[in-house]
Amino acid sequence: MKSYKIFLFLISLTMMFSCTKTVEFKGEVTEPMLVVNSIINPDSAFKVHVTKSRFFLDDAPISNVESANVRILKDDALIAELSHTVDGIYTVADITPEAGQKYQIEVSAPGYDDTRAEAMIPTTVAIASLDTATVTHEEYWDEMFEIGVKINDPANTENFYRVSAYLDSYIFDEQTGDYWHYRDYIWLSSEDPVITGGENSGDIFDVGYYNEFRIFNDSYFEGQSYTVKFMSDRWQLSTEHPESFFLIHVYLESLSEEYFTYLRSRAMHNNNEDNPFVEPVPVYSNIENGIGFFGGYASSHYQIRHEGYQYYWEGK
Repeated sequence: MKSYKIFLFLISLTMMFSCTKTVEFKGEVTEPMLVVNSIINPDSAFKVHVTKSRFFLDDAPISNVESANVRILKDDALIAELSHTVDGIYTVADITPEAGQKYQIEVSAPGYDDTRAEAMIPTTVAIASLDTATVTHEEYWDEMFEIGVKINDPANTENFYRVSAYLDSYIFDEQTGDYWHYRDYIWLSSEDPVITGGENSGDIFDVGYYNEFRIFNDSYFEGQSYTVKFMSDRWQLSTEHPESFFLIHVYLESLSEEYFTYLRSRAMHNNNEDNPFVEPVPVYSNIENGIGFFGGYASSHYQIRHEGYQYYWEGK
């Protein structure tokens, strides 16, 4: 009986490989286009990355475009021509974007259509306050570290936000009396309705519970104060020595609508990428006659000190 099963398995394996057939692509191969990517903010100089598109079945490395003409305009008035530095990256010194301003980018190169895009840098929205607490997660019965980010949302305008957090750890060394310092990214999850979408989720670009970029708009609290709550595993704040401490850095990014739409479409694209039963979601592009993305943001920062959670090794 065992030999019979092995025989059937070998027959099935042979049939599976014998049915493999290479299908020739008969569609239209499009000409390469300029791929332009740039995210601008008031804390950094202008930087633009220019490459060329490739056929989707082509596994060749991405090709940088190093002979492009890259121009930055503010309200359609030229303010700078960027110079190529390395690997298709174009920059300009001593000129930084301003919050509340609208910028245009124009990129041209021999053999390609001229490209153009526009983006607005929002005004900065400060974090009004930051609260921390230890909470027990109902589903996992595990203690979590909670961060509440309070926002005073500006009225009479649609606002788009993103929250990120970093941790500076200062771990005391008993032998030397010094502190070991290192910085980590804090992975934030959330069950707040402004993050998960609540009952209003379901549109084509709904990111739902797995909102990997922690983006949201002010549709739930337009023109009001609101505290968005996030959670994280508290192990990052665990320490063996009472003299150790931690600095929590939280950043609130005010996103341009283009940046928000790009991140939302990218999150949905990532969520559906490995699911064969749903339609793929295209990643948003706002580059005219090309591919890529041009957007802006302005960031505010809030820092608090946390003494950490004490733990002790067994036997101490």
